Amino acid sequence: MHPDPPRSLALPEITHVEPELTSESTVGAAWLGPEHHQARIGSVIERLSVEVPIEGRRWYVGGTYLMAVGQAPSYGHLRVIPGNFELQGRGLWAETSGLAFGGGMGVMLPTAAFEQNGPTAQAAAVATALRGWDYAFFQPGYVALRPFIDVRWLAGDLVVQFRQGINWGFRVKHMGTNSLEGNTSIYAGYRVSEKLGVGLEVIEHYFIDAPMLDSKRARVFVSPMVRLMTPFLQPALSIYGGFGSMPNLPVEATWGVRVAFTFLLPSAVAP
Repeated sequence: MHPDPPRSLALPEITHVEPELTSESTVGAAWLGPEHHQARIGSVIERLSVEVPIEGRRWYVGGTYLMAVGQAPSYGHLRVIPGNFELQGRGLWAETSGLAFGGGMGVMLPTAAFEQNGPTAQAAAVATALRGWDYAFFQPGYVALRPFIDVRWLAGDLVVQFRQGINWGFRVKHMGTNSLEGNTSIYAGYRVSEKLGVGLEVIEHYFIDAPMLDSKRARVFVSPMVRLMTPFLQPALSIYGGFGSMPNLPVEATWGVRVAFTFLLPSAVAP
């Protein structure tokens, strides 16, 4: 029912037949710069996503929502941080040799309702420091177009997957305020036994037009993982680190633990 290699945490298994529902929790902390006395600020982030094939392994639709609970550097109380909601569609072309190519478009809807310069916005900046590749989800009053391309190579129990995406967005209340970022994700996974898979993700989030030095535009995250593989439920655990700057928060480094549960639902679509 499912492909032999283990799924990525950040990327979908691009040829799955079953509808997939994934709940992923991230717990971690950001080390701030001297402006905040080298403080370590924590956050808990929850990501819910679903993707459904609508024509075998060729066309897919889905959605993703994030929310978080965390502290603001200047305020001691915990803040609940609502995120934006993304609708996504993609297409796929696969070869019998194990190569697969595809691409799609995500549309970010502005469901994150909080003040842009308040304490919740500061707590949201910590959350985006922990999950830089999901930067757009914690931008209040934000609409974005998010095109991407996918490439995957499959060889027995080994999979290598690549996604390049662009995020072009603007704030609804400030129409002249645009932002442009790039996301590059590379994943390699291997099934070491019938029930166990391992993998490694490297993700770069790049601020293309932010007012910052070119040497500080990239944030890089390295995330090894282990996944238990069963026909209907595939939990995964990852410990990761992130390095690089943020345009609105003096971050020196981040670390986190990611726990995910992927449910493979009964399929109504023929393979």
